Amino acid sequence: MVYKTRVGIAFYISLIFILITILFIGSLIFLSELVWAKVVCGLICALLAAVLVFHIIPMITNTFYRLDEDGLFIKTGRTNVVILYANIIDITCGVKSMLMQPALAFNNRLEIKYKTSGGMTDIVHLSPVGEDAFVSLIKNKCEILKETKPF
Repeated sequence: MVYKTRVGIAFYISLIFILITILFIGSLIFLSELVWAKVVCGLICALLAAVLVFHIIPMITNTFYRLDEDGLFIKTGRTNVVILYANIIDITCGVKSMLMQPALAFNNRLEIKYKTSGGMTDIVHLSPVGEDAFVSLIKNKCEILKETKPF
């Protein structure tokens, strides 16, 4: 089962802010008479546009969570993460956080605490559309694994 991410208003506001900044700095290229100022403004515009095209837009269009047979597959932009159901320790709903994680909404996130392959404890924040069904499916899969695997 695949769940798309919920994109919050704060994420769209930051996107609009970056676009306005690119337009403003881009307009300085035409208003400035100094060659070095035009070059600097052009480089800043190119850098911001590259961040927008290669990082932010892929995050919006390509972030989803898939419940596979063995674990939770998280795809955000160009990054893939798999968390095995057996490694999930706790799921907390309604977390508010400004951390940039595979959650594109800053309010009402899911926090999943899990064990990494090195034995450390880590957390990941998610914001799936259809959160209640997502949580119940993960908890169901974790319970099934706990019943079949003796600890």
